[in-house]
Amino acid sequence: MNVIVVDDEQASINLFMSDFAVDSVDINVQPFRNNPLMALEYVAKNPVDVAFLDINMPAIDGILLAEKLLEVNPDLRLVFISGYEQNEESLKKRFNGNLAGFFNKPYQENELRRIINEIIYNSRHETIITCFGTFTVTVNKEIVRFETKKSRELLALLVNENGNVTDSGFLATRLWPDKDEKSGKTLYKDTIYRLRKTLNAYGVGNILEQGRGWARVKKEGVDCDYWSYEEKPFVLGEGRAYLPEYEWAAEKNNYIVMRSKNI
Repeated sequence: MNVIVVDDEQASINLFMSDFAVDSVDINVQPFRNNPLMALEYVAKNPVDVAFLDINMPAIDGILLAEKLLEVNPDLRLVFISGYEQNEESLKKRFNGNLAGFFNKPYQENELRRIINEIIYNSRHETIITCFGTFTVTVNKEIVRFETKKSRELLALLVNENGNVTDSGFLATRLWPDKDEKSGKTLYKDTIYRLRKTLNAYGVGNILEQGRGWARVKKEGVDCDYWSYEEKPFVLGEGRAYLPEYEWAAEKNNYIVMRSKNI
């Protein structure tokens, strides 16, 4: 796990560094004190899982810094640090699935260890995607409930691309074939935002990767029956058509049916 700690007090940084030195857990820590804004540059260039952020800093407010960090890494987990009482419910609503916890000063070693262990535990998710039959996504045996039908379909489209980078224009055309290019792009931006929001809420936002004009689903840590079929074809049982609810999958389903007959 890769962690950054942003705090303007050197004593606090030292305590964090010593408490993070846990032999049984693989944790890499990068501290920032004199220039908290350097954390933005670091997160943009390095994989970071969790950010511990002091809320009250002279250079920049920790909450504002959190928003800037999320623009760079939307999957970043946040733990806020403060020596003053905070409106935790407001922060929970503001940062939704990215918020991993709160930590009060002065530091208590047991509390820090508890938060670390909780983050590590919650980062271990069993994600299963089923494409043969009804398209279903489960995380730790809980069925994912999508905000919209289109955000669900967008994920199905990305899974269909087998982990490959896919052009957002192509995705928009598949999702809204009757819309013009401009309308399709607008709808796509809203839909991928909703998809990421849903995946973040279930703790698996890291499986969705996107950039300017592209998106993909990362295969690492995901068990998908279609991906398994592509690696080693198997005989499909009756009633197990490939993504039968989506018209754009019909051609691939026919291919899979013909291929399965020759196994």
